[in-house]
Amino acid sequence: MFIEKKLIEILSLIQRYIVKYQKQIRWLFYLSFIFLVLVFAISTKFREFRPLWNDLGEKAASISLISFWLTLIPGILKRLQISKIFVPIRTILMIFRKEIGISTYVLALLHYGWSRILPILAIKGDLLSFNLFEVFGLISFILMTPLFLTSNNWSMHNLGKTWKKLHKLSYFIVWVLFLHVIIREIDIKAVITLFIASLEIVSLIKEKQKTNQQQSQ
Repeated sequence: MFIEKKLIEILSLIQRYIVKYQKQIRWLFYLSFIFLVLVFAISTKFREFRPLWNDLGEKAASISLISFWLTLIPGILKRLQISKIFVPIRTILMIFRKEIGISTYVLALLHYGWSRILPILAIKGDLLSFNLFEVFGLISFILMTPLFLTSNNWSMHNLGKTWKKLHKLSYFIVWVLFLHVIIREIDIKAVITLFIASLEIVSLIKEKQKTNQQQSQ
């Protein structure tokens, strides 16, 4: 209990500082997007970067996947009504949920460029030839596109309920991503994605049950 209390205090303190400097942190997100795009552009111009394409693509994919997990966690915590130590964590993630979501898409785009487009173009290969895991990766990327395009305040205010319905696509995308990851390789990323996808379903079922109980009273 003592350790948990201290941990909550530390996380709450971090939360206060993040809330205080959230504008500056948001700028760091956007500057990082510009930096990554510049790195990608430079990597296409110099042959010395070619041996790094695959490694850069893998790193972009891993960070993109982690970012996607982070966009789902606040909703799961809320629906499962998990509190205490997770309250400040959920608050922090909610503050930057939009930026984290944009990061997911930008990094996925860079992953696709470094891991597939550039290597195939370099050998004048067939861009329309896909392995099965690549098909699921492409589907998830296509489904993420409308979420990326509407990850802004204007869309939230003007689309209303349609915006919420549209962003529920993430419940389906997580399973497509799981197939993309596990077909390519059974690793810890596949296990964590499956765990989060399963928690998503459990939390949605629990929320539905709670809603039905309230309506029946």
